[in-house]
Amino acid sequence: MQIKDNYLNQAPVVYLLLIGVLFPFFSYAQLSKQHYIPPVPEIVFESAHLYISTPYENVQFTIKPIGQPSSSWVVGNLSNTNSYKMQVAISEIGANPWDFDPDHVFADKGFEVFANRDVYVSLRLRSENHAGSLVSKGVDGLGKSFRVGGMERQGENDFSFFYLMATKNNTIVNFNFDPALETFQSQAKLPETIVLDKNETYIAVFNGINNDLFIGTLIESKNNDIVVSSGSIVGSFSNEIIDSPYFFSGEEEIGYLSGSDMGIDQLISLSPIVDATEYLLIKGDSFNSIENALIIANEDNTLVFLNNNTVPISLNAGEHVFVEGNGFTNNPNTAIDYLHIQSTKNIYVFQGTGKKGNATGNPGGQQVHFYGANQGMFFVPPLSCTSVGDVESIARINEVDESSSFSGSLFILSSYASSVQVNEQDILSLNNVVFERGPIQTSTADYQIHRIDALVGDVSIVGSEELYVSYYNVNATATSGAFYSGFNLEPKIYPNLNLNNLGNCVDSSGQANVVLQLPNAEYYDFIKWQKQKDDGTWYNIFTGPTSDGSDYTPSSFGSYRVEVTIDCLSPNSIVYSSAIDVSICPNDSDKDGAVDNIDLDNDNDGVYDKIESLGNFDIDLTTNPPILLIDNPIPYDPPTLSKVITVGNGTFTPFNDGRFTSFLPPKQSNDDAIYFELSPIIPKSLQLSFGFANNQAPPDEENTYYTIRSVDPSESITLLDPDSEIEILIDDTYVVGIEQYSSSKIIFRFSSNAVGVPTSFQFFASKSSGLVFTHHNDSTIDSVFEGHIKVLNLDSFSDGDGLADAFDLDSDDDGCFDVIEAGYLDPDKDGKLKQAPLTIDDNTVSNRGLVIGHDYDSLPNDIDNNSVYDFQEPQSPAEISLNGDPVSIQVCEGEDAIFSVDTYTADAIFQWLINDDPINDGSNFSGTNTNSLTVTTNYELNGAEVKVLISRPTYACPVQSVDGVILTVDQSPETPTLEPIYTYC
Repeated sequence: MQIKDNYLNQAPVVYLLLIGVLFPFFSYAQLSKQHYIPPVPEIVFESAHLYISTPYENVQFTIKPIGQPSSSWVVGNLSNTNSYKMQVAISEIGANPWDFDPDHVFADKGFEVFANRDVYVSLRLRSENHAGSLVSKGVDGLGKSFRVGGMERQGENDFSFFYLMATKNNTIVNFNFDPALETFQSQAKLPETIVLDKNETYIAVFNGINNDLFIGTLIESKNNDIVVSSGSIVGSFSNEIIDSPYFFSGEEEIGYLSGSDMGIDQLISLSPIVDATEYLLIKGDSFNSIENALIIANEDNTLVFLNNNTVPISLNAGEHVFVEGNGFTNNPNTAIDYLHIQSTKNIYVFQGTGKKGNATGNPGGQQVHFYGANQGMFFVPPLSCTSVGDVESIARINEVDESSSFSGSLFILSSYASSVQVNEQDILSLNNVVFERGPIQTSTADYQIHRIDALVGDVSIVGSEELYVSYYNVNATATSGAFYSGFNLEPKIYPNLNLNNLGNCVDSSGQANVVLQLPNAEYYDFIKWQKQKDDGTWYNIFTGPTSDGSDYTPSSFGSYRVEVTIDCLSPNSIVYSSAIDVSICPNDSDKDGAVDNIDLDNDNDGVYDKIESLGNFDIDLTTNPPILLIDNPIPYDPPTLSKVITVGNGTFTPFNDGRFTSFLPPKQSNDDAIYFELSPIIPKSLQLSFGFANNQAPPDEENTYYTIRSVDPSESITLLDPDSEIEILIDDTYVVGIEQYSSSKIIFRFSSNAVGVPTSFQFFASKSSGLVFTHHNDSTIDSVFEGHIKVLNLDSFSDGDGLADAFDLDSDDDGCFDVIEAGYLDPDKDGKLKQAPLTIDDNTVSNRGLVIGHDYDSLPNDIDNNSVYDFQEPQSPAEISLNGDPVSIQVCEGEDAIFSVDTYTADAIFQWLINDDPINDGSNFSGTNTNSLTVTTNYELNGAEVKVLISRPTYACPVQSVDGVILTVDQSPETPTLEPIYTYC
């Protein structure tokens, strides 16, 4: 019996927010380093939380509220055993459709999430009677062409919508829609074209008949990737009751059956290279009128086949059809039913699903049964052999808000006869499991289905082959759900770093601080590690016929990638990862942990490098060749420089103080870039700094990026970015918040922190053979970069050993360490300040290489006041004349002992020592700073060793008298006591 749904034309009483996807899609997965969470139409929910989970250990993430300053960013850590949860403000994630501006655009709502390793990000929403969960698609959700869908019912109080967010400025978006379609907010047509800037979101809401007319609307970006979601804010898949709600005892005669719910999801762009022609949908627990499949054609003349039916459904581009729940298989073996869909061309598929609602009420005085109170809509991904592996993990599956506990069901679609583990246990060993063994046959593979109920906490699902996971959970009338897929088989290399701030690098001995890793290597049929040649071609590192391992430790700098074979993709079975660059590790001459590029005291002698050098110099870039601007003569010919400039369709304006202006209009061809190279003729001879011109504020430009690299790829550059003004491209993702980073090539762009204010970031290169700056502009507006390059700490050579003073422990090569001649202390006599070890790790050295606790503003000695520091002025030491050393002395206690030394040095400075300790004039000693020491003895000085140190005012390192000069003190005998003598007469 079929019961017509006499839907009440009034505001719905019960809303359910059920947001998610039922299956993973072909080669897409939600694991990503970058996620976009646009604003959600604010209709029902009263709380919102972000959940982040990952399969990896020690992951760092940043949550950036859109349109907010960096002070509002949230930075944190998580791991595969510790997911992250954060409540977010409704004002940050909700957009009220009754308060829309005329352009329907929001610039201050939603979130971006960035991480240094792949993460899942879920937005979960809750009100008293409703709940929902949306899982971001990450970078796989970015695209240029989408078709939207929603629920079926067309009541005046049913509301459907779509939103789209731009990821770059000047994003041009076209809409192709039914000519009769009108929006709810303005009762007007959609615009044919809109233009959005980065992170701006456009939202359109529909009601009544427009709920049907908006389905299949084509959203196309003409130039940049966008993020799109669609669905129904309030609605239902049920226009009629196909199966009677017979199981509600005593309620059979309730004549009006009603119910509304919410279902939205983030979509995937089905580009022509995507195979989206085959799907498997698992039926949920609701009525057949709600358990629906929505199929939308993307092209004309699309034929759709359901299960084993040979009679197709024919659709043209944008047309759609709803398949009711009685079109699913009626499985005689288990309670698990499913729908197999095949098509001749790509299709978009959404699923309506949920739980049979059993709530009743009396809206308008009419008793009704809200049979549709628990339903939702999911975007369904197509099947693909490349969706394999594990889901680690679904964060806190029984949570939606701060305190409520939800229970529900987990559905797992996997390859036939494959193994599945849940929380490290075989799924069949767990309670509450329903198993459809299959094989469920499709055109390319066979499948099986597991269902498990009553899970709590973080849930890990590990599969041996293809894997698709979804869940829904329930708390009274509140329900939420989501989908998590296995990773896709696009190979990605991850550098496992020992020292992050050095970047990926190999030192001069071939020792690497990084291991290149290919996760989940067991799912690839063949692996080969490759390195790029100088001519741009690639070669196999290991030439044998066997497959390589999952890890590779590079032994030289260069670009690396991995080539994998995926047999199921034949004949296009070979796939390559993105390349990862490995540089030469930046040098650390004094081994203190601060690399030479940024070390302010490269030999830890207590003297700034800027004092040990000839100083900093601006460069006149207007001449050819460029020249250093030198006011006072220097001891050698100034370095000769060269420059190379190509401008494409832009202009490069140099100035005579090292500044330049790079102006680049929108790109007209792939070669349109500005290239500026500055090099010394003698390689590895200059310390260079590069940054934005002083007192200039970076403009707000999108789709503009820059490259700075070393002329010699074996040399490193170090970025210091204390104020998070720079976003660095690392592993195909721009990352902000890295204070120090080194590489031979750094691709960067400005962060929002840098826009409109003077900058503090700087790039540094020590012993450089030159730098190359490249300016790229992929936007639709002009781009300007105000740069400044200069020479830092031009080398000073006080001796002839070729080692610059800043790196030389004895700059003048006179045999006396600089630290001593500067007037500082070196107790362990290693030529460096204080006591070893001096390292960042030991908290004895700062991040810029300065010895902690030393006063660097205390200038080094210039005893003779000739304007040359003593450590840079070679002098001769004091001398002790032949046979002029002190000699041992033996005296009686109380007598004076006089020790003398004879020297040829007229300006000698003396310091006498007793048992290696310096002494001063006092009751026992006089002449402690002369050539003659007088000791008034007592027996306690017996056996003391006497030495003298002799130095000169201009040579602080003393010569020492011979060892073994001993003071012997003979103890005086006690005065005898005589007995008296008596004489008797």
